[in-house]
Amino acid sequence: MASLPDENQKRFVAILNKKMDLGRTLNVLGHISVGLSDLLEQSDAEFVDYYDKDKHQHPNISHYPFIVLKAPNSNKFRTVREQALELGIQFTDFTHTMIEGGSSVQQKTNQ
Repeated sequence: MASLPDENQKRFVAILNKKMDLGRTLNVLGHISVGLSDLLEQSDAEFVDYYDKDKHQHPNISHYPFIVLKAPNSNKFRTVREQALELGIQFTDFTHTMIEGGSSVQQKTNQ
């Protein structure tokens, strides 16, 4: 096994609206996860390949924890977003106007 940094020195955190249905919640989680991965420098993440008891490989699993939290309302999201900006923490988010239609429709809605 390669030498890895302390797994607790970094965390990936997703904060999701607890009022959303499961399908929509997972869709949002997928979008923000892909978006965040595009913001990261190569040194910001560590990935490991796991092998199960049958020696099957499960590649590119994050070495750092990925924590999912629930927020009760949009005020909490706004507060966390402002704090991330103030602290220089990289983030991505997903607003309510991104729910309906595809990417092109959503972008036109927000112009």
